[in-house]
Amino acid sequence: MCMPAPSVIPSVLTLFAGATPISHFLGAIVSGSQGALTSSAREMNLQVGHVKWHATGKYDVRGVRGEEGSVSQLKSISIVAELDSNASAQQLEDLRAMVQKRSILANTISKVQGLDFIVEYKSAFNFQSSMGTHM
Repeated sequence: MCMPAPSVIPSVLTLFAGATPISHFLGAIVSGSQGALTSSAREMNLQVGHVKWHATGKYDVRGVRGEEGSVSQLKSISIVAELDSNASAQQLEDLRAMVQKRSILANTISKVQGLDFIVEYKSAFNFQSSMGTHM
């Protein structure tokens, strides 16, 4: 089972050139999820090859600028994992739920009030999809 390093799309809005704290944060979520995915798939006897990750975070830039009435925090996080696997839609959902439960950051973030946290697993082979949402 080959699991290459995760690739992360930086936050939707960036104020600075190069890596931002938000892109590092998203990378940490993906990294923890990758580790949990590897062990969870093995326990479920699922064949998983390459995994391609996409992570985005949205926030109101006015909060970063310190504007009155605006809060400096993420409004939503969306993570999509495209797996080279022939897992069924139900197996993908079971895997997604197990990974979120085992990943410290993903599990913590899923409980944050006022944050839309959306995680979706897709099979690159048969286009099965599993989506979990926390709002």
